[in-house]
Amino acid sequence: MDKLDWKKLLSPVRIKSIHRPEEHEHSMGTGEGREEIERDFDRILFSAPIRRLADKTQVFPLEENDSVRTVVA
Repeated sequence: MDKLDWKKLLSPVRIKSIHRPEEHEHSMGTGEGREEIERDFDRILFSAPIRRLADKTQVFPLEENDSVRTVVA
Protein backbone atom coordinates (compact mmCIF):
# COMPACT_ATOMS: atom_id res chain seq x y z
CA MET A 1 0.00 0.00 0.00
CA ASP A 2 1.36 3.41 -0.98
CA LYS A 3 1.92 6.09 1.61
CA LEU A 4 -0.46 9.04 1.62
CA ASP A 5 0.98 12.32 0.39
CA TRP A 6 -0.61 14.77 2.83
CA LYS A 7 0.65 17.79 0.91
CA LYS A 8 -1.50 16.71 -2.03
CA LEU A 9 -4.48 15.66 0.12
CA LEU A 10 -4.76 18.74 2.36
CA SER A 11 -5.61 22.19 1.12
CA PRO A 12 -5.37 25.57 2.89
CA VAL A 13 -8.59 26.62 1.10
CA ARG A 14 -12.04 25.38 2.09
CA ILE A 15 -13.91 23.57 -0.67
CA LYS A 16 -17.08 25.63 -0.08
CA SER A 17 -15.04 28.82 -0.49
CA ILE A 18 -13.91 27.65 -3.91
CA HIS A 19 -17.47 26.97 -5.06
CA ARG A 20 -19.03 30.10 -3.49
CA PRO A 21 -16.46 32.90 -3.34
CA GLU A 22 -19.09 35.52 -2.41
CA GLU A 23 -19.86 33.60 0.82
CA HIS A 24 -16.15 33.43 1.59
CA GLU A 25 -15.70 37.18 1.15
CA HIS A 26 -18.78 37.91 3.26
CA SER A 27 -17.59 35.76 6.17
CA MET A 28 -14.04 37.10 6.20
CA GLY A 29 -13.31 40.10 8.37
CA THR A 30 -16.83 41.46 8.65
CA GLY A 31 -17.16 40.61 12.33
CA GLU A 32 -20.56 39.07 11.66
CA GLY A 33 -21.19 35.46 12.60
CA ARG A 34 -18.52 32.92 13.24
CA GLU A 35 -15.18 32.22 11.63
CA GLU A 36 -14.91 29.41 9.09
CA ILE A 37 -12.80 27.34 11.48
CA GLU A 38 -15.51 27.59 14.15
CA ARG A 39 -18.17 26.36 11.75
CA ASP A 40 -15.93 23.48 10.62
CA PHE A 41 -15.18 22.54 14.23
CA ASP A 42 -18.89 22.45 15.10
CA ARG A 43 -19.71 20.39 12.01
CA ILE A 44 -17.21 17.77 13.13
CA LEU A 45 -18.02 17.87 16.84
CA PHE A 46 -21.78 17.61 16.35
CA SER A 47 -21.69 15.06 13.53
CA ALA A 48 -23.46 11.74 14.11
CA PRO A 49 -20.30 9.55 14.26
CA ILE A 50 -18.70 11.77 16.89
CA ARG A 51 -21.91 12.08 18.93
CA ARG A 52 -22.10 8.28 19.05
CA LEU A 53 -18.80 8.37 20.94
CA ALA A 54 -20.16 10.76 23.59
CA ASP A 55 -21.04 8.07 26.15
CA LYS A 56 -17.94 5.97 25.53
CA THR A 57 -15.04 6.20 27.93
CA GLN A 58 -11.34 5.56 27.71
CA VAL A 59 -9.47 4.16 30.68
CA PHE A 60 -5.71 4.52 30.86
CA PRO A 61 -4.72 2.09 33.64
CA LEU A 62 -0.97 2.51 33.27
CA GLU A 63 -0.96 6.21 34.08
CA GLU A 64 -0.19 7.41 37.59
CA ASN A 65 -3.72 8.65 38.31
CA ASP A 66 -5.67 5.97 36.34
CA SER A 67 -7.54 8.68 34.50
CA VAL A 68 -10.88 8.03 32.86
CA ARG A 69 -11.86 10.26 29.95
CA THR A 70 -14.78 10.46 27.61
CA VAL A 71 -13.83 10.03 23.99
CA VAL A 72 -15.24 13.39 22.90
CA ALA A 73 -13.74 15.53 25.66
